Amino acid sequence: MQTLESKLRKEEFFGKLSRMNLSGILSVKERIAGREVEKPTGFIIDGLWIAVFVGPQDSVWVGMKHDKSGLETAKRIMDDLQLIPCDTYPYSLESPSEEIMKMWRKNKK
Repeated sequence: MQTLESKLRKEEFFGKLSRMNLSGILSVKERIAGREVEKPTGFIIDGLWIAVFVGPQDSVWVGMKHDKSGLETAKRIMDDLQLIPCDTYPYSLESPSEEIMKMWRKNKK
């Protein structure tokens, strides 16, 4: 999975992301208080897996996975979301689960 940083801050990033064709949702399962909870972490957009994380000062970090057939779509999304490859990222990152669920519900209406 490729690690990318957005030049956009959180609000503008999610504004642009919400206008894209979100075709699926990514999630992980966590054990909280003895029970398993599913926590959304990102989206599938035109076959690309895009995991979204928020860092300090509303910075946005993305993990993107695609096969060779999705390279053109990946380039377009990287341009739209102003994503640049990076080798390092902040130690503390959070999954913006609430924002992801709001966007998913709105996209499916």
